[in-house]
Amino acid sequence: MSGKHYDLSILYVEDEADVRNVLSQMLAKRVKNLHVAGNGMEGLELFRQHRPELVITDIRMPIMDGLEMARQIKILDRNIPIILTTAYGDAEHLIDSIEIGISHYIMKPVDAAKLFSAIDKCSAHIKVRQQEDKLIKQADELKRLNSELITLYERTRNLSLNDHLTGIPNRRSMEIELSRAVTMAIRYGKSFSAIMLDIDYFKKYNDTHGHAAGDHLLVTVANILIREIRSVDFVCRYGGEEFLILLPEIELPGAYEVAERIRRTIEADTPITISCGVSSFNASMHRKEALIHMADMAMYQAKSKGRNRVEMGA
Repeated sequence: MSGKHYDLSILYVEDEADVRNVLSQMLAKRVKNLHVAGNGMEGLELFRQHRPELVITDIRMPIMDGLEMARQIKILDRNIPIILTTAYGDAEHLIDSIEIGISHYIMKPVDAAKLFSAIDKCSAHIKVRQQEDKLIKQADELKRLNSELITLYERTRNLSLNDHLTGIPNRRSMEIELSRAVTMAIRYGKSFSAIMLDIDYFKKYNDTHGHAAGDHLLVTVANILIREIRSVDFVCRYGGEEFLILLPEIELPGAYEVAERIRRTIEADTPITISCGVSSFNASMHRKEALIHMADMAMYQAKSKGRNRVEMGA
């Protein structure tokens, strides 16, 4: 029998040998894979093994009937289409098949045209379902990739804005924070100050104790700075052994006190000392970098006066 061929895997279950042989031969010529069983129990086992895309089954069978097998199959795959063939057309079977979710109901003796018409409809349903599953998988993959991209972006952003050694913000991050602080100061007329600090004789410490010890010292100093400032303050590794602190709403005398407290703490808790320069933003500064320059100059003044001290910028 010629006709349309189906790229499908089908499970066919029928207890009557003569009917099973005729229909299975007819189906085998037109479907990709055919699995044949003589009762519901065998059919259920074949379904578990091969997971076919379509089930065709008789209702009345020994050991396990077609409706019970259909119930069990629907538990495993609620979307699979099932075609029932039966010599019984009573309302009870019809209601049961509707409740189970049977796709088609064909009376015996099975007319080949009706059977393949039902297979046609099921095949179209399967293709739609496969396309939907494919789209769902693609959407899930896109979500996964998007999540990975977000994670990668955040990781890259953190690497670009944070110092790789100490974990605190870097100079690039400082530029962003400084612009924000200047904007706030101008808009609301509030002062803010900066502390530039440098580890005294850091090169000598590195040469004496090694670079690993020098790196550990930088991390220690960074942790002390974080501990000694407020949550609203900003600290960054400005470069090398230099650190910068921005202090919102603190004027020059207050910034000096903070710098002096940090200087004493570092002197007491580490084997090194620091030199600090303090400056405060004012409306006469035409460039935001002027604040940093003033703090930097004050720091070098502290170094020229013997180190381990705090100087205020003019």
